[in-house]
Amino acid sequence: MPIRAAMSAQQGEGAAPHADRDNATDATSNAAVEALIEQAFEAKKRDACDEAAATFERAVELARQSGERKPLSRALFAVALGYRTVGRLDEALRALDEATGLLDPSESSHQLAAIDQKRGAVLGDLGRSAEALVCLERALAVFEASKDRESAAACKQFIAERASALGDRDRAQGLYEELVAFWKKRGNAWNQANALDGLAFLARNRGDLRTAQTLREASLLLHRRARNTMGEALTKRDLANIAMDRGHDDRAMALFREALALSRSMGDRFSTASVLVDTGHCAMRRSRDDEATAFLDEARVIAITIGATGIEGNAAFLLASLAFDQQRFDDAERLCDDASLAFERAGHRHGLGNVASKLGDLARAQHHWEEARALYEEALEHFEFVGNAYCVGSTLERLSFIARTDGERTELLLLARDAFERAMRPDLVREMNRSLKQ
Repeated sequence: MPIRAAMSAQQGEGAAPHADRDNATDATSNAAVEALIEQAFEAKKRDACDEAAATFERAVELARQSGERKPLSRALFAVALGYRTVGRLDEALRALDEATGLLDPSESSHQLAAIDQKRGAVLGDLGRSAEALVCLERALAVFEASKDRESAAACKQFIAERASALGDRDRAQGLYEELVAFWKKRGNAWNQANALDGLAFLARNRGDLRTAQTLREASLLLHRRARNTMGEALTKRDLANIAMDRGHDDRAMALFREALALSRSMGDRFSTASVLVDTGHCAMRRSRDDEATAFLDEARVIAITIGATGIEGNAAFLLASLAFDQQRFDDAERLCDDASLAFERAGHRHGLGNVASKLGDLARAQHHWEEARALYEEALEHFEFVGNAYCVGSTLERLSFIARTDGERTELLLLARDAFERAMRPDLVREMNRSLKQ
């Protein structure tokens, strides 16, 4: 039915002209919102992440002016994507929460499921894996009920990541294998590469570096085929980390530099800052302290500029570690405080655990045993919250160094060994067994 006739039937002929103008205005406004969202997605495809986030924000502004709930909800969902891309995770969560409140659950179950999926992804980025999994399972149930197989598959990628983080490696492995086959059958190189990246992550975690490298190399080819420059850059970074694990630090640095060049060529400051942090870590391992400081300082400046608090915290934390290694304890403590503030703003429990552990090391180096014990226990609480078995084991081992009695030391080493078994680190399990015999 034409708009004028529909309005006449509902309100009477006299009201129709004014209603026509209102509807026409709303339609024009909504079209403008959609156009801005499309522009932002195009910028995101070009890896112009800052431009995308700014354009998403303009879409939200325009949608607010219209007063229409559904277009505003869509714009808020879109801006959350932009915020996540540049690491503004708290803002992403706030946008998703507001978007949820604008929708009627009886009419918008699929859109609410999409919001739940994105909320799960952001919570995962923050290290809040258990909360993330609740959101993702809820979204998956809706997608499967509506037989939306592609949305379900995308959701399973995030579920696999969270399952891995929570120590359910078997579930993660099964999901990633299912997704590789699913996306290969559909000819989607981009998503197939992401699933291979997940399998590579699991292989590296269980110490199977050869398989991890083979999977990353296959992923790299798919990212190139999909023209996913960011995927290519980050996979090169991951190959560099594997090279570091194998003790090939010079090869790792070469790969980090290639990844950094790709990130810079995209003008993507978020991925550039992320790669700079890992490159700085590699330089630290090669005892190139001045070079490491330069990489980490640049990463920190970029992160502060774009509001990527997680990366800011990681850069400050590594600078603190460098200062600690050089026995510049005052600088190490100051940088730990800076890192802690950044991680608190990001709600990043894993990062806060790292800082507490490093401050524990600092207290132990100065023979402040009770302070060190309290800090390690604080770190343990953070790592247990996010479900990182490797970090739980490492912290328990640190506590064993300052155990009050032999019995306490033995108990801590046994708990550490159990944690390393959950983390699938047989090398560290063997190390704990050796310590227990001493």
